Amino acid sequence: MNAYYEKWLRNEIFVSRPEYADEICRVWEDDPTERQYIECVIEDYINGGSVYQAYKRLKTWVIDKQGRLHRKIDKKFGYLEDEFKGKLK
Repeated sequence: MNAYYEKWLRNEIFVSRPEYADEICRVWEDDPTERQYIECVIEDYINGGSVYQAYKRLKTWVIDKQGRLHRKIDKKFGYLEDEFKGKLK
């Protein structure tokens, strides 16, 4: 993530939650489609949008989306991990 967007992200949007800013930066580096969405949300905030709206959008559609994805994978394939650990014993 470039320093300009990261400054807005850390100093304005996620002031009280630096771990959210770290997660946004990680997703920015890993996923080009999410990068475009994050850029649009930050640009909207810079051009006069509310901090609440930017916080809510990024938390709901980027951070929570990653959590939902991992929970869905664990629900669908979690038994394989337990089975694998059982065979290792």
